[in-house]
Amino acid sequence: MKRKLGKKIGDTKYTNDQAARIYLYNKMGYEIPGLSKRDKARILELVEEDSTLKEFAEGLVLIGKNSEWIKPSEFWDVGSILKDLNDMTQNISRKEYLAEFIENVDNIFDSNTLNKLQAIYGTRYVTALKDSIRRMKSGSNRPGSTGSTESKWLNWVNNSVGTIMFFNRRSALLQMLSFTNFINWSDNNPLNAGLAFANQPLYWKTWVKIFNSDKLKQRRGGLRSDVQEQEIANQAKNSKDKASAITAYLLKIGFTPTQIADSMAIASGGATFLINRTKTYVKQGLSKADAEAKAFEDFTKISDETQQSGDPMLISSQQSSHLGRLILAFQNTPMQYTRLIKKAGQDIINRRGDFKTNVSKILYYGFIQNMIFSALSNGLFALIPGFDDEEPDEDALDKKSMRILHSMMDTILRGSGLSGAVVTALKNSIRKYNYEKDKGYNADHFNTMIELLNVSPPIGSKVRKIYSAIQTKDVYEKDVIAERGFDLTIDGKFNISPTYDVIGGLTSAFLNLPLDRLIIELRGITEAFDERNTTWQRIAVGLGWRTWDVNAKNEEHDLIKIEAKKERKVQGKIKAKETRENNKKEEARLRKQLKDYKEYQEYKAETKGMSVTNRIEWLKKFLNE
Repeated sequence: MKRKLGKKIGDTKYTNDQAARIYLYNKMGYEIPGLSKRDKARILELVEEDSTLKEFAEGLVLIGKNSEWIKPSEFWDVGSILKDLNDMTQNISRKEYLAEFIENVDNIFDSNTLNKLQAIYGTRYVTALKDSIRRMKSGSNRPGSTGSTESKWLNWVNNSVGTIMFFNRRSALLQMLSFTNFINWSDNNPLNAGLAFANQPLYWKTWVKIFNSDKLKQRRGGLRSDVQEQEIANQAKNSKDKASAITAYLLKIGFTPTQIADSMAIASGGATFLINRTKTYVKQGLSKADAEAKAFEDFTKISDETQQSGDPMLISSQQSSHLGRLILAFQNTPMQYTRLIKKAGQDIINRRGDFKTNVSKILYYGFIQNMIFSALSNGLFALIPGFDDEEPDEDALDKKSMRILHSMMDTILRGSGLSGAVVTALKNSIRKYNYEKDKGYNADHFNTMIELLNVSPPIGSKVRKIYSAIQTKDVYEKDVIAERGFDLTIDGKFNISPTYDVIGGLTSAFLNLPLDRLIIELRGITEAFDERNTTWQRIAVGLGWRTWDVNAKNEEHDLIKIEAKKERKVQGKIKAKETRENNKKEEARLRKQLKDYKEYQEYKAETKGMSVTNRIEWLKKFLNE
């Protein structure tokens, strides 16, 4: 049935998936928006003839554990069986499934308990607790009910995150660094983890078990690794607007590399942890089955705490707020790590837990992993001697080192929440202002304004894309665009024109369609196959780093710019010569209008040392007076 659902049923334009839902909608007596009586009758006839499809549709009601199927929305045809099941679970059955949890929470956190907690920990603590309980009950990270305009705005912001992450191979690769989150100083210390990995048959058996576990399948299927990713997935399933649903669905698909890398990192690090923690519990007297079950619970807890997550239980009130969606985008991981650092520090102060473990958490999440991630993100490896044909530039090394240092600071600051994000934006704006000021008359303080707008990464990204498109067209690539237009090839080789960078940037900024990412990927693949680049440069762009990160040049475009510069120089000399001749003629014409020798003498005395242009201006003013 899974292979059959996407195929057309009979001679209609509808799929078997849609036909099964139409059958159920009709059985429940619902009116189906936009479906003609003739199409409805034909589809019902085909379903009745296909006993397998009919039985499948009847079985769906049992899966949903409801006597009724959900009512079709206006744009029901955009959805799917999975969407309907999801709506039934989230909107109809959720309270029933969570009845015991809701009852327990309401009994434990009654008004009397909340008053005591407020007296001990303060109002903010209780407010955050109530908000967390609300999110867990509803399964939604959105801050309560929102109006249509507000919802559209949040969707627009969420989807802008999707355009940045669309098939982002570099992000996927860096995601793999998180496998070390499962290393500890007890049963899964580096030595024990190495021994567990050395037992290859057991290691890969455990790896596959984790990768194919319900936990990771759900994480991949629902995009549970990030707040914005989860919202995009929900929008793709639940949108009543076909255009936005298609856009959201494309962006959801674009998260695939990061999703897979996330699951691989969890499975790679979790496998050694699961092996060693199971051994620990067996030694403590548990049966193998009980030890494996308890070890998997421990693995799940560590995974929830350390891997980025959009789970309503695991995000903060700030992240779920309207302001947090604008300002704290991309900050799931930094905020989780900052919380771990804070908790480890509090444990050290209050002498809780293992001192060595707590110190190692602070050092690892605050410095080691932070530094590795920042260095790789900024392409520091591109300055290693031999990576590029050119000699390493000490000035470039200093600049990248400072960028890495500030990137590490930004991670900690933004991880602390809204206040830290504001401080980060102000700090980077001051740095950018000083940088532009040092450029003198070439200063462009619009870049300073963009740094201020980066207090909200999605908004800053959109403004940067628009400004970059304008600068590409009018400044950086104007000669190449004038020469190439909309060309896709040069001398028979694929080499996309910068015109498409302009189109892609504007489309991504305004419509959230990730054409800019598509162009970047195409250019990266082209450079990866270009033998003029070094082997290391080709590997780096193939893995997702940008061409400018690794100094991979587009020689054809550079040649066009050089030739255009030479042509401008020649034309400039010709124009300057014409201007000089015209100025001389104009000055001679104005001198003839002087009345007598006395005025001529005054003119010579007053304009001594002046350029011909200023002499002309003096004559015009003198004659007018």
